[in-house]
Amino acid sequence: MVLVRPVRRFVNHYDQGKLFAPKGFYLHQSTNWLQLWRTALQAYQKSSWKSVINELQKLANQPGGMAEYLIGISYFNLNDLSESQSWFEKAAQLGHPEAMTDVAIQSLREGNPSEREAAYQQLVKAANLGSSWARLNAARNTVPENGVVTREGWLQALIWLYQATE
Repeated sequence: MVLVRPVRRFVNHYDQGKLFAPKGFYLHQSTNWLQLWRTALQAYQKSSWKSVINELQKLANQPGGMAEYLIGISYFNLNDLSESQSWFEKAAQLGHPEAMTDVAIQSLREGNPSEREAAYQQLVKAANLGSSWARLNAARNTVPENGVVTREGWLQALIWLYQATE
């Protein structure tokens, strides 16, 4: 299994210990979530991926899929690509825009024609959640009608490209 792009290490989701989340993204509701995130960040800073996974699993199954996405990145850093992909898929199902994008691109690259439209729609959904990576790939994968990209398709691709630069 080949992942479609190098994934960012999850420290990018932090800025000196402060949590940032995409628009419409829900952080965890548990009373001790901030302590669990801090513990996971400390483990990350030590490159202790198994500790990161253990801490983040306590935050899994919450809206937004952030913990699942970060667990996927941690497994990626452990070179366990199968487990990493499984966690990315869980995060995508919970609505994490970057995970949705990565899973959709993987489906598009595997070349299964029956899944192409569903993968493209997942890219559009992630793009509408604000993912620049999804917008860029939605533009690159504008679905042609009968093998020909229509004028409307080209216009939509240009809109996605413009929004990706915002």
